[in-house]
Amino acid sequence: MHESLQTTHSPAAVPAAPPVQRVRLLRIADVCFATGLGRSTVYARIKANSFPRPVQLHGTCVAWREADVNAWIEARPAAGGAA
Repeated sequence: MHESLQTTHSPAAVPAAPPVQRVRLLRIADVCFATGLGRSTVYARIKANSFPRPVQLHGTCVAWREADVNAWIEARPAAGGAA
């Protein structure tokens, strides 16, 4: 006769998968909208090393990591001099 070779896995034995973190990329129009800066100002600040650099997608196509842009926004002082 055949014996059943069933194995049961306890939920604690299976390691949990790490949460998936998606990196959202923003094009220049989205960056300008989010920051309130104009296109030429964004590129001028990149040149002055005071704005996050974009990532190269292909050819001349670039985009910014949303997290980098959000961090730059958060680092700006509040309006009205409130500290």
